[in-house]
Amino acid sequence: MEVRISGTHYPLETLGPGPRLGVWFQGCTLACPGCMSRHTWDGRGGGARSVADVLELWSAALAAGARGLTVSGGEPLQQPEALAALLSGAAGLRDAWARGAGGAGRDTEPRAAPREGAWAVGRATEPRRAGDPVPARVPGPGPGPTTAPTRLSASASASAPTHSPEAAGTPDEGGTPAGDEPSRAVSGPGGTGSRADLLVYTGYEPEELTSRQLTALEHADAVVTGRFRVAEPTPLVWRGSANQRLRPLTPLGAVRYAPHLRRAATGRRLQPVTVPGPGGRTALRLYGVPLRGELAAAERELRGAGVSLRDASWRP
Repeated sequence: MEVRISGTHYPLETLGPGPRLGVWFQGCTLACPGCMSRHTWDGRGGGARSVADVLELWSAALAAGARGLTVSGGEPLQQPEALAALLSGAAGLRDAWARGAGGAGRDTEPRAAPREGAWAVGRATEPRRAGDPVPARVPGPGPGPTTAPTRLSASASASAPTHSPEAAGTPDEGGTPAGDEPSRAVSGPGGTGSRADLLVYTGYEPEELTSRQLTALEHADAVVTGRFRVAEPTPLVWRGSANQRLRPLTPLGAVRYAPHLRRAATGRRLQPVTVPGPGGRTALRLYGVPLRGELAAAERELRGAGVSLRDASWRP
């Protein structure tokens, strides 16, 4: 089976706990105003790859110590069959790896809860907070005009001269190898706490999902749901706006994400990566969910270093 993706990256350090493989699906018709990843909207963009190829990347990431897989976009649930195949294969590889690392012969991974029950777990763990105050502004690192964070935490691409330095940045502590994960709560090799988790970002709300989309999420351990709303910034880690919800779906998801449901991010929420680009230029990719003003601040820092950005994906 083929999947159209915008790109992949390992180690991803800003979209979930621990070093992760990031996979960004291509194509999104939701088109939230202020999305920093407009380059992932066009369903004809990106490139087609086989799910098997992506799973090879996941296997290599597990061997390198990955603590999770994060699937974003774009909108992953607009390719539900491909997402289902990717998550099913990723869960199988993850479980086999955990058994081989010390739990051989033991099937210690709790099975995913039924879909209706899984969503009920998410609602009970992080109830909707319709009456909660929404901060008028979440300060970014320095003065200047504000720039909206991404809806689904996809990469932001921009071109810069080949001599451009990689922007300095400190990932949120949620990206440290295991410092804030409660994995010690489940002991023993191959147990829940030692397994890599599968996290999916979607702009849809649970009540919007079709049966095909629910099936696609059957092997996800946690999901972040909801459109990005530029007028509702949030300090919460791994979320772009206050309406978005982090929902654990499995026992593993509950263990891994319960401590982060109400936790505010600290430090920068963007991970800069430079890769060779067309025409002898360097492409700068920013992975994560920026605070308001953080993208503008990054551009000012780059200009101060003599680097100008072209074709930034967060501009209309």
